[in-house]
Formats: sequence, C-alpha cells, structure tokens
Amino acid sequence: MNRGRGLVMLCALLGPLMAQAESQIWVRNHTNEALEIQTEARSGVEWQEGEHWFRGMTRVAPGTVAEIARVTRRRRHVDRDGGHIIAQVGSADSGQPMTLRTSVRRSLCGTTLQSGVGGMSAAGLHWTLGARPMSVIRAQEARPWGGFPFCQGGDERIEYLIEDLSPLPEGPKSGPDDLLVMTYNIWYLLGKPRQAKRWIGIPEVVSGNDVVVFTEAFKSKYRALLMEALRDEYPYMTEVLDGGGSLINGGVFVVSKWPFGGLEKTSEGLYVADQHVFSGDECSGEDCFAAKGIQYAPIRKNGRTYHLFATHLQSTTPVFQSVRRATNSMMAQTRRVGSWVASKGISEHEPVLIAGDLNFDANEHAVREQALINLKARMPETVGVLRHSYMMDTPKSAQSALDHVLYSRWHRQPVSATQEILLPPGLLSDHFPVRALYAYGEK
Repeated sequence: MNRGRGLVMLCALLGPLMAQAESQIWVRNHTNEALEIQTEARSGVEWQEGEHWFRGMTRVAPGTVAEIARVTRRRRHVDRDGGHIIAQVGSADSGQPMTLRTSVRRSLCGTTLQSGVGGMSAAGLHWTLGARPMSVIRAQEARPWGGFPFCQGGDERIEYLIEDLSPLPEGPKSGPDDLLVMTYNIWYLLGKPRQAKRWIGIPEVVSGNDVVVFTEAFKSKYRALLMEALRDEYPYMTEVLDGGGSLINGGVFVVSKWPFGGLEKTSEGLYVADQHVFSGDECSGEDCFAAKGIQYAPIRKNGRTYHLFATHLQSTTPVFQSVRRATNSMMAQTRRVGSWVASKGISEHEPVLIAGDLNFDANEHAVREQALINLKARMPETVGVLRHSYMMDTPKSAQSALDHVLYSRWHRQPVSATQEILLPPGLLSDHFPVRALYAYGEK
C-alpha cells in the first residue's frame, strides 16, 4: 500500500471521530459605537444554517468581543470550489461596509481554512467608518486538540480586531475648584506582551488631567521611561508603592500637575508618600508576591487640599487560590483602606478620594454595595458609552468594571461627580482608563 492511500484510509477511519471540528469567527470591537454585522454563507453545496454553519451575534457592542459565526470542518460539506462565510461590518452612521471573508476548502482528506480582510490575501488594512480612520487586523489561532489537524483541519479561531485610530476626544476642563483624576492599570507585569512599545502611547492617553493614578506599573524599566515622558506635564510624582519584604513592588504611583502637600522629595526628584502595604493575611495567591497596598498623596490646588488615596486591591481571579478566598481577601482590603483613611484624621470639610484598580465589579450590585460600605465611600455617576473597564478575553467573559475614582462619604461632598471609562487606540493595556471629574464649588 502506498503512503498516500494509507493516509487517506487513516483519515477515513478517524474522520467520523473528529467530525465536530469547527472554527469560530470573532469580532473584537475596539471602537466607541456598536458594529452591525450581516453574515451569510456561500457554497456550491447548499450549507444549512444550524448544521453546516451557525450564525452568531449581529451586533457587537463597544469594547466587547463577540462570535459572529461558526463553521463545521467536514470535507463532505465542501465542494471543489469551497465554501465561504461573508460578514459585512458597518455601523448605523457608516457608508460602505467592510467585508470579512472566511473560506473553507477541501484538502487531501479534510479541509483547510483561509481568512482575510477585503481581499483574501490581506491580514489587515485601514478603513474609514463614517469620517473616522479605522484599523482592521486579522489573527488566526489553530487549536489542533479540537480535531485531527491534517484530516479535519482542526478547530481554529479567527479574530478580527476593529479599532478606531482616532485620538481620544478632548475631555472635560478642570476649573479652579475641580479635580480631574484618571486611574489607569497599565498591565506592566511579567510576561505581558509588547512591553517595549505600549508605554509610548500612554502619555497621550493620560494627558490633560490634574492627577493620574497608575496601577500595575511593576516593571521598573518601563515605569522609569513612562515617568520621564510625563514629567513636563506632571512634574510631581510619587515613588512606587513598595516595602513589606515582598518579591516585587506594589505597582502603584501618582503623578500630578499640582504640588503634593507635606511630602518629602528624594534626590531622584520623586516624592515619598505615606503608605500601607497589605499583610500576608490580607492577600491571597500570587497577589501576596507583590507589595500591594495604599498610597496617600495630599494634593494642593488653588489653596485647597485634595486627599487622594491610590490603591490596587486583590485580584478575584487568581491562579493559585480559589475565587471565594480571593474575593474575601479583596473585601478585607476594602475594610483596611476604609480604616486607614479614617486613621488620618482628615477634616470633614476637606475632600477625600480613593482611586485605582479596586477589583470589585461595579456591575455586580451586592458586591459593589458591600465594597462601598467597607470603604466608607460613594461612587460617582458613570457617563459615556462603556460600563466595563476590564477588556473581555472571550465572548463569554464578564463585562467587569474594576477601576474607580470614589469619594469619601464622611468628608466634603462634591457638588457634582462623574466618571467615564475611555477606550483609547492602540490596545495599550487589558484595562481601560477611567477619568473622573469632581466639582467642589468655592472654598
């Protein structure tokens, strides 16, 4: 028996066992408006929807990822010319839609998959949605364990990233009795991608605020580069949260346009903020390796002191610990933050803010309310399009709002307070920045 015939017979025997191999087609919408999807299948052999292919979402909300189609990888469903999944992508205001094309073709004993943007050879291109410049990038990921690779084609996922390349719209203006605060988890920890490039886009994103709280700035090299790039606009910077004998620093620091009140300046030009590092019984799993905690930075603007507490609380999805225990640790840390703020004896007539990656999901009512009680804080009104600050990994991921700028309910209350989750271009982090405007009125 020659080798070719043997391979065909092997595939014929194994094919039925691998008959459920399929490919998913995802669209990740990194824009501020919903994308409308019209999907159809074309093949010389009639493809039955629900059997040969499956239609997914017809609308992809801003900042989310959705499965728009699935196709089974069965050779007998594909004629010599192959089959195609065609998706037209646009929005309510756009003109000409973009075509995303996925083709399934016969191979020796199974199928192969090709995908592209516009023309089949294009892995990415620029496009205009209305008047805005867009980027469309295709990524294809093989998952051979889902099927027999050379006979069925295996399971594969195709993900199209559609990104608005426009800069962030200009934010609100901060008046003499206002404080404009941004918090941004910048995803600089061990093993995360594109670290040498991502920091370059961050200064433009955080520009225009009074104060910025950074979290997850663990990597010293890139934190130093970022600080240097920010120094002209934000000359007042705290040292990174550190201490407590942890393996790595806490990743939290604050930059400000306005001077800090009462903080000592080091020879490196950074300011030493009062801090509390969470103890071993206040953390869970791998979070205990880092000096996470709270940093206190009083900010003096136009004769008023704004008492800012910057923090990064326990992750509730650890690798080395249960979700239940990690959630309990996060709640314990909210109690610690609340009591530590109270221990400072700040006058009830002065504003107190708590900002950072607080890791409680504001979209879960019971969790949010308990965290706010523990923190002795209130949450400002959320405005804008997005209601989640953590990027979805898959279409089944939760839409979680983890990053917040809160105000103390026991201290001076703002006249108005809003926060907005932003969607900057460039995929700079797995979190979206949150910008809050606090107005306190005349002193």
